[in-house]
Amino acid sequence: DLFFTFPIVFSSGRQIAENAAIGVGDQDGFLLKGTMRDSEQNVTLVRVAVAAAGVLTCLALSQIGGFGTVANLVGGVAQGTLA
Repeated sequence: DLFFTFPIVFSSGRQIAENAAIGVGDQDGFLLKGTMRDSEQNVTLVRVAVAAAGVLTCLALSQIGGFGTVANLVGGVAQGTLA
């Protein structure tokens, strides 16, 4: 179950972090200067780095003892509130 829900939950935070790192909203959409091809490659590297950092952060948090119990409690309360 977590294998399929994690990407959906993780997607919003990843997109916000990517946009902040890339600098969306600039005149040409990129903070990095150079040719468009160089900028696209740099943007791809930033996106990969943000995704990797997010996954590693989640992996580190999952190693904390009892984190699964707390996550289940918070998720259950959130789902119950929404229902």
